[in-house]
Amino acid sequence: MDLITLAQQIINGLSLGSLYALIAIGYSMVYGLLRLINFAHGDLLMVSAYVAVMGLGLFAWPWPVAVGAAVAVTGLMGVLLELGAYRPLRRAPRISLLISAIAASFFLESLVLLIAGGIPRPFPQPSWLVASWRLGDLYLPRLSLVIPSVTALLLGALFFLVYHTQTGRAMRALAFDLETAALMGIRVNRLIAFTFLVGSLLAGCGGILWSLKHPNLDPYMGVLPGLKAFIAAVLGGIGNLFGAVLGGLVLGMVEIMLVALFPAWSGYRNFLAFGLLIFILLVRPTGLLGEALGKQQRAHRLTEELATHQRELKRRLADSRPVPVYIGAVSQRGFHGITSTDADYFPLEVGGAVNLAKKLGKDGHLHIDKEQLL
Repeated sequence: MDLITLAQQIINGLSLGSLYALIAIGYSMVYGLLRLINFAHGDLLMVSAYVAVMGLGLFAWPWPVAVGAAVAVTGLMGVLLELGAYRPLRRAPRISLLISAIAASFFLESLVLLIAGGIPRPFPQPSWLVASWRLGDLYLPRLSLVIPSVTALLLGALFFLVYHTQTGRAMRALAFDLETAALMGIRVNRLIAFTFLVGSLLAGCGGILWSLKHPNLDPYMGVLPGLKAFIAAVLGGIGNLFGAVLGGLVLGMVEIMLVALFPAWSGYRNFLAFGLLIFILLVRPTGLLGEALGKQQRAHRLTEELATHQRELKRRLADSRPVPVYIGAVSQRGFHGITSTDADYFPLEVGGAVNLAKKLGKDGHLHIDKEQLL
């Protein structure tokens, strides 16, 4: 392979890998909050592509309007899935959530099949994207450069949201410990719905980009890229946003290089991807950037201990009459008092900050001084 061909394949690998990364982000965001594998995520790509085709064909919308409508509908569909298929089963066994996710995937496929039929449809491509730029002997397809560029912009906006905004801090707190975050006043349901919205919007953008690269639509077109993106998320460390990006780029590059170096093996791309998934699960289940398993287990034990103390506190408060409770709050300006007269709301104010179960006396009164809060 000469250098020109190698450079061409690297560009193709980055293009495919960035698509996997964009889709894998949605898996990692949902898993980070709910420990749920949203197998309907790949079908949101298909919904986005079909809505865009309907807008362009039936309503003759301009490209920006059709794409914007497709992404918006996909985001709304993701929120509806969370409200209807996942939220009612949030406290159910994990297998129930998994079955619900698979059922949601089949539902979306059947819905599109009922509305649009099963005949494959072409996805219209703008003429300016079909052309290529020439740099010496190197041909650069515009689409292969547009896809990584758009993906980089979207991921940059996402990382700014997650790591530099108050909403992002709340999302990370929720991913770290959902129960304690709820006790600290974070609106769990609203934030989870917002997370599904963001992940689904990214999936909608991914569906448009994927359809531009593979312009043949059918109701099952989202299954394979969805599974490949899931493999990318596991490869990088599911629940880790940076890991999802790394896993997507690695998987895309490996697939393209396999075809470039061994053309006769091009039919084994899927075999390689799923074999890589099995290998990662056997060798490093937490992925390339996942946390060490021991740290996760220790964090899980600490969470269980905290939940036990919270349940004990609620039980003892329920057995006693509501009493005035005085809590000392420390800030940079000094020591301030907060008074609560309703014992039912008391755990929401201080749950997880101190070991309350050990401080509660038989009379129902709680005595905490400044040093104990610190």
